[in-house]
Amino acid sequence: IADTGLVGTATMLSFTALPRVAKSFTTWVTLACFLASAIVARCGGFGHDLEDYDDNAMRGPSVLLTFVLAFYVGYCYSRQERQYQACTEAFGSVTNACLLARASLTAADRLLVWRYLNLAHVAGYCGLTATYNKRNLFDYYCLVQNLWPSPEVRRRVALVDVDKGAQAYRECIAWALDVVTGARRRGEITAEEQRQASETMLTLQSSLTTLYNYQFQVMPFMYTQLVSFACAFYLIVYAILKGLHFTPDATVDYGFVFPFLALTLTTVTSLGLLEVGSIISNPCGDEAEDVRDLPQRRRHEVRGIDGASQGQWHREQHRVERGLQRTEGQRCQAQLGLKLGGSRGGLPDVVGLRVALVPDLAPE
Repeated sequence: IADTGLVGTATMLSFTALPRVAKSFTTWVTLACFLASAIVARCGGFGHDLEDYDDNAMRGPSVLLTFVLAFYVGYCYSRQERQYQACTEAFGSVTNACLLARASLTAADRLLVWRYLNLAHVAGYCGLTATYNKRNLFDYYCLVQNLWPSPEVRRRVALVDVDKGAQAYRECIAWALDVVTGARRRGEITAEEQRQASETMLTLQSSLTTLYNYQFQVMPFMYTQLVSFACAFYLIVYAILKGLHFTPDATVDYGFVFPFLALTLTTVTSLGLLEVGSIISNPCGDEAEDVRDLPQRRRHEVRGIDGASQGQWHREQHRVERGLQRTEGQRCQAQLGLKLGGSRGGLPDVVGLRVALVPDLAPE
Protein backbone atom coordinates (compact mmCIF):
# COMPACT_ATOMS: atom_id res chain seq x y z
CA ILE A 1 0.00 0.00 0.00
CA ALA A 2 2.87 2.36 0.78
CA ASP A 3 4.39 1.80 -2.67
CA THR A 4 1.24 2.01 -4.80
CA GLY A 5 -0.98 4.27 -2.70
CA LEU A 6 -4.62 3.84 -1.88
CA VAL A 7 -5.71 4.52 -5.46
CA GLY A 8 -3.35 1.89 -6.83
CA THR A 9 -4.46 -0.60 -4.21
CA ALA A 10 -8.11 0.02 -5.02
CA THR A 11 -7.32 -0.49 -8.71
CA MET A 12 -5.60 -3.79 -7.98
CA LEU A 13 -8.74 -5.02 -6.19
CA SER A 14 -10.53 -5.03 -9.54
CA PHE A 15 -8.28 -7.92 -10.60
CA THR A 16 -9.17 -10.07 -7.59
CA ALA A 17 -12.14 -12.38 -7.05
CA LEU A 18 -14.16 -9.58 -5.44
CA PRO A 19 -15.67 -8.15 -8.66
CA ARG A 20 -16.67 -11.63 -9.79
CA VAL A 21 -18.31 -12.34 -6.43
CA ALA A 22 -20.10 -8.98 -6.51
CA LYS A 23 -21.55 -9.81 -9.94
CA SER A 24 -22.71 -13.25 -8.86
CA PHE A 25 -26.45 -13.82 -8.70
CA THR A 26 -25.96 -16.03 -5.64
CA THR A 27 -24.39 -13.13 -3.74
CA TRP A 28 -27.41 -10.88 -4.13
CA VAL A 29 -29.89 -13.67 -3.40
CA THR A 30 -27.98 -14.43 -0.19
CA LEU A 31 -28.02 -10.80 0.91
CA ALA A 32 -31.70 -10.48 0.05
CA CYS A 33 -32.53 -13.55 2.14
CA PHE A 34 -30.59 -12.10 5.05
CA LEU A 35 -32.38 -8.74 4.86
CA ALA A 36 -35.79 -10.38 4.54
CA SER A 37 -35.13 -12.69 7.46
CA ALA A 38 -33.82 -9.81 9.59
CA ILE A 39 -36.84 -7.63 8.85
CA VAL A 40 -39.33 -10.37 9.64
CA ALA A 41 -37.46 -11.30 12.83
CA ARG A 42 -37.32 -7.64 13.91
CA CYS A 43 -41.07 -7.35 13.47
CA GLY A 44 -41.58 -10.48 15.56
CA GLY A 45 -42.86 -12.51 12.66
CA PHE A 46 -41.01 -15.67 13.72
CA GLY A 47 -42.20 -15.43 17.34
CA HIS A 48 -38.88 -16.31 18.98
CA ASP A 49 -36.30 -14.67 21.22
CA LEU A 50 -32.54 -14.42 20.72
CA GLU A 51 -32.04 -17.17 23.29
CA ASP A 52 -33.89 -19.59 21.03
CA TYR A 53 -31.22 -19.32 18.35
CA ASP A 54 -28.92 -22.37 18.18
CA ASP A 55 -25.38 -21.53 17.01
CA ASN A 56 -24.73 -25.21 16.27
CA ALA A 57 -27.54 -25.49 13.73
CA MET A 58 -25.16 -25.10 10.77
CA ARG A 59 -22.09 -26.81 12.20
CA GLY A 60 -22.54 -30.05 10.26
CA PRO A 61 -23.21 -28.41 6.86
CA SER A 62 -20.32 -25.99 7.47
CA VAL A 63 -17.85 -28.84 7.93
CA LEU A 64 -19.21 -30.60 4.85
CA LEU A 65 -19.00 -27.48 2.68
CA THR A 66 -15.45 -26.80 3.86
CA PHE A 67 -14.40 -30.28 2.74
CA VAL A 68 -16.21 -29.95 -0.61
CA LEU A 69 -14.64 -26.58 -1.42
CA ALA A 70 -11.15 -27.66 -0.33
CA PHE A 71 -11.35 -30.79 -2.49
CA TYR A 72 -12.72 -28.83 -5.48
CA VAL A 73 -10.07 -26.11 -5.40
CA GLY A 74 -7.34 -28.69 -4.84
CA TYR A 75 -8.47 -30.61 -7.90
CA CYS A 76 -8.56 -27.43 -9.99
CA TYR A 77 -5.07 -26.45 -8.84
CA SER A 78 -3.82 -29.92 -9.70
CA ARG A 79 -5.11 -29.49 -13.27
CA GLN A 80 -3.43 -26.10 -13.55
CA GLU A 81 -0.13 -27.39 -12.19
CA ARG A 82 -0.02 -30.35 -14.58
CA GLN A 83 -0.72 -28.13 -17.58
CA TYR A 84 1.99 -25.71 -16.51
CA GLN A 85 4.44 -28.60 -16.22
CA ALA A 86 3.51 -29.67 -19.74
CA CYS A 87 4.32 -26.15 -20.98
CA THR A 88 7.73 -26.15 -19.32
CA GLU A 89 8.48 -29.66 -20.57
CA ALA A 90 7.71 -28.56 -24.11
CA PHE A 91 10.07 -25.62 -23.74
CA GLY A 92 12.78 -27.85 -22.28
CA SER A 93 12.47 -30.43 -25.04
CA VAL A 94 12.94 -27.77 -27.73
CA THR A 95 15.97 -26.40 -25.90
CA ASN A 96 17.52 -29.83 -25.43
CA ALA A 97 16.92 -30.82 -29.05
CA CYS A 98 18.56 -27.62 -30.30
CA LEU A 99 21.55 -28.22 -28.04
CA LEU A 100 21.93 -31.77 -29.36
CA ALA A 101 21.63 -30.49 -32.92
CA ARG A 102 24.38 -27.91 -32.39
CA ALA A 103 26.66 -30.57 -30.97
CA SER A 104 26.20 -33.18 -33.70
CA LEU A 105 24.58 -31.88 -36.90
CA THR A 106 25.95 -29.74 -39.67
CA ALA A 107 25.17 -26.02 -39.76
CA ALA A 108 22.48 -26.45 -42.42
CA ASP A 109 20.75 -29.34 -40.64
CA ARG A 110 20.78 -27.79 -37.19
CA LEU A 111 19.29 -24.60 -38.64
CA LEU A 112 16.45 -26.67 -40.11
CA VAL A 113 15.94 -28.49 -36.81
CA TRP A 114 15.83 -25.18 -34.95
CA ARG A 115 13.26 -23.77 -37.38
CA TYR A 116 11.07 -26.86 -37.51
CA LEU A 117 10.96 -27.28 -33.73
CA ASN A 118 10.14 -23.63 -33.13
CA LEU A 119 7.45 -23.88 -35.79
CA ALA A 120 6.06 -26.97 -34.06
CA HIS A 121 6.14 -25.28 -30.66
CA VAL A 122 4.34 -22.12 -31.67
CA ALA A 123 1.90 -24.06 -33.90
CA GLY A 124 0.97 -26.22 -30.92
CA TYR A 125 -0.53 -23.23 -29.10
CA CYS A 126 -2.47 -22.11 -32.17
CA GLY A 127 -5.68 -24.10 -32.18
CA LEU A 128 -5.37 -25.14 -28.55
CA THR A 129 -7.88 -22.45 -27.58
CA ALA A 130 -9.37 -19.38 -29.21
CA THR A 131 -6.72 -17.16 -27.62
CA TYR A 132 -3.99 -17.72 -30.21
CA ASN A 133 -4.26 -18.42 -33.92
CA LYS A 134 -2.28 -18.18 -37.13
CA ARG A 135 -2.94 -14.50 -37.59
CA ASN A 136 -2.16 -13.07 -34.14
CA LEU A 137 0.74 -15.35 -33.14
CA PHE A 138 2.09 -17.83 -35.68
CA ASP A 139 2.66 -15.54 -38.68
CA TYR A 140 3.96 -12.76 -36.51
CA TYR A 141 6.47 -14.85 -34.62
CA CYS A 142 7.70 -16.52 -37.81
CA LEU A 143 8.28 -13.07 -39.28
CA VAL A 144 10.15 -11.81 -36.23
CA GLN A 145 12.36 -14.90 -35.83
CA ASN A 146 12.80 -15.53 -39.55
CA LEU A 147 11.57 -19.10 -39.30
CA TRP A 148 10.59 -19.46 -42.96
CA PRO A 149 13.17 -17.66 -45.11
CA SER A 150 13.31 -20.30 -47.85
CA PRO A 151 10.47 -21.02 -50.32
CA GLU A 152 10.63 -24.70 -49.33
CA VAL A 153 9.81 -23.97 -45.69
CA ARG A 154 7.06 -21.56 -46.69
CA ARG A 155 5.57 -24.16 -49.01
CA ARG A 156 5.61 -26.81 -46.31
CA VAL A 157 3.99 -24.53 -43.72
CA ALA A 158 1.30 -23.52 -46.20
CA LEU A 159 0.27 -27.17 -46.55
CA VAL A 160 -0.75 -27.49 -42.88
CA ASP A 161 -3.64 -25.74 -41.17
CA VAL A 162 -1.97 -24.07 -38.20
CA ASP A 163 -5.28 -23.23 -36.53
CA LYS A 164 -5.98 -26.96 -36.18
CA GLY A 165 -3.03 -27.17 -33.83
CA ALA A 166 -2.36 -30.88 -33.39
CA GLN A 167 -2.04 -31.66 -37.09
CA ALA A 168 0.32 -28.74 -37.64
CA TYR A 169 2.78 -29.31 -34.79
CA ARG A 170 3.01 -33.03 -35.44
CA GLU A 171 3.84 -32.38 -39.06
CA CYS A 172 6.58 -29.92 -38.09
CA ILE A 173 8.07 -32.43 -35.64
CA ALA A 174 8.06 -35.04 -38.40
CA TRP A 175 10.10 -32.65 -40.57
CA ALA A 176 12.66 -32.29 -37.79
CA LEU A 177 12.83 -36.06 -37.38
CA ASP A 178 13.42 -36.39 -41.14
CA VAL A 179 16.45 -34.11 -40.83
CA VAL A 180 17.95 -36.28 -38.08
CA THR A 181 17.19 -39.48 -39.99
CA GLY A 182 18.84 -38.09 -43.11
CA ALA A 183 21.95 -37.16 -41.16
CA ARG A 184 22.11 -40.71 -39.81
CA ARG A 185 21.81 -42.19 -43.29
CA ARG A 186 24.71 -40.03 -44.48
CA GLY A 187 26.79 -41.23 -41.53
CA GLU A 188 27.12 -37.76 -39.99
CA ILE A 189 25.78 -38.85 -36.58
CA THR A 190 25.81 -42.11 -34.66
CA ALA A 191 22.80 -44.26 -33.90
CA GLU A 192 22.91 -43.16 -30.26
CA GLU A 193 22.87 -39.50 -31.24
CA GLN A 194 19.91 -40.16 -33.51
CA ARG A 195 18.05 -41.93 -30.71
CA GLN A 196 18.64 -39.12 -28.21
CA ALA A 197 17.59 -36.42 -30.67
CA SER A 198 14.48 -38.35 -31.72
CA GLU A 199 13.39 -39.02 -28.13
CA THR A 200 13.86 -35.37 -27.23
CA MET A 201 11.77 -34.22 -30.20
CA LEU A 202 9.03 -36.71 -29.40
CA THR A 203 8.94 -35.32 -25.85
CA LEU A 204 7.78 -32.04 -27.38
CA GLN A 205 4.97 -33.91 -29.12
CA SER A 206 3.95 -35.62 -25.87
CA SER A 207 3.93 -32.37 -23.89
CA LEU A 208 1.79 -30.53 -26.42
CA THR A 209 -0.55 -33.51 -26.70
CA THR A 210 -1.01 -33.38 -22.92
CA LEU A 211 -2.29 -29.82 -23.22
CA TYR A 212 -4.77 -30.84 -25.90
CA ASN A 213 -5.94 -33.75 -23.77
CA TYR A 214 -6.78 -31.38 -20.92
CA GLN A 215 -8.72 -29.17 -23.32
CA PHE A 216 -10.66 -32.19 -24.57
CA GLN A 217 -11.37 -33.68 -21.14
CA VAL A 218 -12.89 -30.79 -19.19
CA MET A 219 -14.13 -31.00 -15.63
CA PRO A 220 -17.44 -32.92 -15.47
CA PHE A 221 -20.46 -30.64 -15.46
CA MET A 222 -22.27 -32.78 -12.88
CA TYR A 223 -19.40 -32.27 -10.45
CA THR A 224 -19.08 -28.51 -10.88
CA GLN A 225 -22.86 -28.09 -10.77
CA LEU A 226 -23.10 -30.10 -7.56
CA VAL A 227 -20.41 -28.00 -5.86
CA SER A 228 -22.03 -24.74 -7.00
CA PHE A 229 -25.50 -25.83 -5.92
CA ALA A 230 -24.30 -26.99 -2.49
CA CYS A 231 -22.49 -23.71 -1.93
CA ALA A 232 -25.49 -21.59 -3.00
CA PHE A 233 -27.97 -23.59 -0.92
CA TYR A 234 -25.74 -23.40 2.15
CA LEU A 235 -25.31 -19.64 1.85
CA ILE A 236 -29.05 -19.03 1.53
CA VAL A 237 -29.87 -21.12 4.60
CA TYR A 238 -26.99 -19.56 6.51
CA ALA A 239 -28.23 -16.07 5.60
CA ILE A 240 -31.73 -16.83 6.87
CA LEU A 241 -30.38 -18.15 10.17
CA LYS A 242 -28.14 -15.10 10.60
CA GLY A 243 -31.11 -12.82 10.01
CA LEU A 244 -32.94 -14.47 12.90
CA HIS A 245 -30.50 -12.74 15.28
CA PHE A 246 -32.24 -9.40 14.71
CA THR A 247 -35.08 -10.01 17.18
CA PRO A 248 -37.12 -7.12 18.63
CA ASP A 249 -35.00 -7.05 21.78
CA ALA A 250 -31.62 -7.45 20.00
CA THR A 251 -29.17 -4.58 19.62
CA VAL A 252 -28.22 -3.31 16.18
CA ASP A 253 -24.54 -4.23 16.44
CA TYR A 254 -24.87 -7.80 17.74
CA GLY A 255 -28.23 -8.47 16.14
CA PHE A 256 -27.58 -7.08 12.64
CA VAL A 257 -24.08 -5.68 11.98
CA PHE A 258 -21.90 -8.57 13.15
CA PRO A 259 -24.16 -11.28 11.66
CA PHE A 260 -24.08 -9.35 8.38
CA LEU A 261 -20.27 -9.14 8.47
CA ALA A 262 -20.01 -12.86 9.21
CA LEU A 263 -22.33 -13.63 6.31
CA THR A 264 -20.38 -11.37 3.98
CA LEU A 265 -17.08 -13.03 4.87
CA THR A 266 -18.56 -16.50 4.35
CA THR A 267 -20.12 -15.50 1.02
CA VAL A 268 -16.97 -13.87 -0.36
CA THR A 269 -14.79 -16.77 0.71
CA SER A 270 -17.08 -19.52 -0.62
CA LEU A 271 -17.96 -17.93 -3.94
CA GLY A 272 -14.43 -16.59 -4.33
CA LEU A 273 -12.99 -20.10 -4.04
CA LEU A 274 -15.44 -21.30 -6.67
CA GLU A 275 -14.29 -18.53 -9.03
CA VAL A 276 -10.61 -19.21 -8.36
CA GLY A 277 -11.09 -22.91 -9.02
CA SER A 278 -12.92 -22.22 -12.26
CA ILE A 279 -10.13 -19.94 -13.49
CA ILE A 280 -7.10 -22.01 -12.61
CA SER A 281 -8.61 -25.29 -13.85
CA ASN A 282 -8.12 -24.09 -17.43
CA PRO A 283 -5.04 -21.85 -17.79
CA CYS A 284 -5.24 -21.81 -21.59
CA GLY A 285 -7.29 -18.65 -22.01
CA ASP A 286 -6.81 -14.89 -22.07
CA GLU A 287 -7.50 -14.14 -18.41
CA ALA A 288 -4.97 -12.28 -16.29
CA GLU A 289 -4.50 -15.31 -14.04
CA ASP A 290 -3.51 -17.64 -16.88
CA VAL A 291 -0.01 -18.86 -17.62
CA ARG A 292 2.20 -16.31 -19.37
CA ASP A 293 3.27 -16.89 -22.93
CA LEU A 294 6.37 -15.45 -24.55
CA PRO A 295 9.86 -14.58 -23.34
CA GLN A 296 10.65 -11.12 -24.60
CA ARG A 297 13.63 -9.94 -26.69
CA ARG A 298 14.91 -6.42 -27.14
CA ARG A 299 13.96 -4.87 -30.46
CA HIS A 300 17.52 -4.39 -31.66
CA GLU A 301 18.42 -7.99 -30.83
CA VAL A 302 15.82 -9.67 -33.03
CA ARG A 303 17.70 -12.02 -35.31
CA GLY A 304 17.16 -12.85 -38.94
CA ILE A 305 15.63 -9.54 -40.03
CA ASP A 306 17.69 -7.38 -42.35
CA GLY A 307 17.35 -3.64 -42.80
CA ALA A 308 14.93 -3.95 -45.70
CA SER A 309 12.53 -5.96 -43.54
CA GLN A 310 12.58 -3.65 -40.53
CA GLY A 311 9.79 -1.44 -41.80
CA GLN A 312 7.62 -4.43 -42.64
CA TRP A 313 8.30 -5.96 -39.25
CA HIS A 314 7.36 -2.80 -37.33
CA ARG A 315 4.18 -2.39 -39.38
CA GLU A 316 3.23 -6.00 -38.72
CA GLN A 317 4.08 -5.60 -35.06
CA HIS A 318 1.86 -2.54 -34.75
CA ARG A 319 -1.04 -4.31 -36.45
CA VAL A 320 -0.79 -7.42 -34.30
CA GLU A 321 -0.41 -5.47 -31.06
CA ARG A 322 -3.54 -3.49 -31.85
CA GLY A 323 -5.43 -6.72 -32.42
CA LEU A 324 -4.14 -8.30 -29.24
CA GLN A 325 -5.17 -5.29 -27.19
CA ARG A 326 -8.78 -6.31 -27.77
CA THR A 327 -8.45 -9.40 -25.63
CA GLU A 328 -9.58 -9.33 -22.03
CA GLY A 329 -6.16 -10.24 -20.75
CA GLN A 330 -4.48 -7.43 -22.65
CA ARG A 331 -6.97 -4.93 -21.30
CA CYS A 332 -6.14 -6.14 -17.81
CA GLN A 333 -2.46 -5.57 -18.48
CA ALA A 334 -3.11 -2.10 -19.83
CA GLN A 335 -5.09 -1.18 -16.73
CA LEU A 336 -2.29 -2.50 -14.55
CA GLY A 337 0.16 -0.21 -16.33
CA LEU A 338 2.23 -3.02 -17.84
CA LYS A 339 4.21 -2.15 -20.96
CA LEU A 340 2.95 -3.78 -24.13
CA GLY A 341 5.64 -5.90 -25.69
CA GLY A 342 7.87 -5.93 -22.63
CA SER A 343 11.58 -5.15 -22.78
CA ARG A 344 12.63 -7.99 -25.07
CA GLY A 345 11.78 -7.73 -28.71
CA GLY A 346 8.28 -6.32 -28.64
CA LEU A 347 6.78 -9.77 -29.07
CA PRO A 348 3.14 -9.69 -27.97
CA ASP A 349 3.06 -10.24 -24.22
CA VAL A 350 -0.56 -11.37 -24.20
CA VAL A 351 -1.90 -13.37 -21.33
CA GLY A 352 -2.24 -17.07 -22.03
CA LEU A 353 -0.11 -20.15 -22.39
CA ARG A 354 3.62 -19.92 -21.96
CA VAL A 355 5.11 -20.30 -25.43
CA ALA A 356 8.73 -20.35 -24.34
CA LEU A 357 10.50 -20.40 -27.70
CA VAL A 358 14.27 -20.58 -28.04
CA PRO A 359 15.57 -18.10 -30.65
CA ASP A 360 18.92 -17.82 -28.85
CA LEU A 361 19.86 -21.33 -29.94
CA ALA A 362 19.72 -20.50 -33.64
CA PRO A 363 23.03 -21.18 -35.42
CA GLU A 364 25.04 -18.13 -36.36
